[in-house]
Amino acid sequence: MQAMILAAGLGTRLQPYSNIRPKPLFPILNQPLILLTIECLQKAGFDKIVINTHHLSKQIIETVQDISGIILQQEEVILGTGGGLRRAFSSFSKEPVLVVNADIYHDIDYAVIYYRHQRDNHCVSLVLHDSPRYNNVSINENQHITNFGCNNNNLNLLAFTGIHVINPEILTIISPEIYSSIIECYRTLIRRGETVQGLVLNNLYWTDMGSPSDYLHLHEGLLKGKIPAYPSLKKDAMEGPNYIAKDAIIGDKVEMNDWVSIGSFANVGSGTELTRVVVWDGATLAPGSILSDTIVTG
Repeated sequence: MQAMILAAGLGTRLQPYSNIRPKPLFPILNQPLILLTIECLQKAGFDKIVINTHHLSKQIIETVQDISGIILQQEEVILGTGGGLRRAFSSFSKEPVLVVNADIYHDIDYAVIYYRHQRDNHCVSLVLHDSPRYNNVSINENQHITNFGCNNNNLNLLAFTGIHVINPEILTIISPEIYSSIIECYRTLIRRGETVQGLVLNNLYWTDMGSPSDYLHLHEGLLKGKIPAYPSLKKDAMEGPNYIAKDAIIGDKVEMNDWVSIGSFANVGSGTELTRVVVWDGATLAPGSILSDTIVTG
């Protein structure tokens, strides 16, 4: 099975942190999110994974280049979700492609989505759920998508998760090597009378890592057991509601309140007080620092 991770975005809403590290490499309990996504895809049976890169692409390439089954697509000019998929067309076989955004954390089973798409025999299947903050996709009684970007409360609206399965031939309607959104491709299919299917899921956990507060909230949920943790997240480094990497250096009389995550080779000076803080790997905090509700990058 084949998949593509869309990882070329600029991460504008996560600045200034995304100026240092691309969003797909933001650590979740000290592990880059893109590695967690790859692991989930491979466990679900996806043995070919295309990853497109643009912003701080060298960091992503160095992180994933030695993983079996990865095809890297470097975009000198950002092409958008549609343009990126169109460039990848030659890398795909004729079988369906599962597409996933690189900035989401969730408990959706990729294999189930893929097989439902194959069973239902539509050209496109988008995974939808009810998330009032993001609900703007209109569907009819057959769960066929009728429009995107809606804000009419009288419509049956759901949110797009950023996970979709496509038959690759639809990508040929996108002009190559220009910026485009895959949503515009789907709008074209709808205008032509094609079925763009919504796969509606309930009782799931999903978040995009769109802002610093979203990123911190994800850590809070994982450390307090409110959010399902991927099996590979290092629970052996958790001490109550805190994650402390085994090779982190923690000074004397360091106070940790509510929850805290501290990455590998981080150096936390003596007398530091941390409250709801994520400290990235390699970061240094001066003795006596008092921080709350923030990300420490270095």
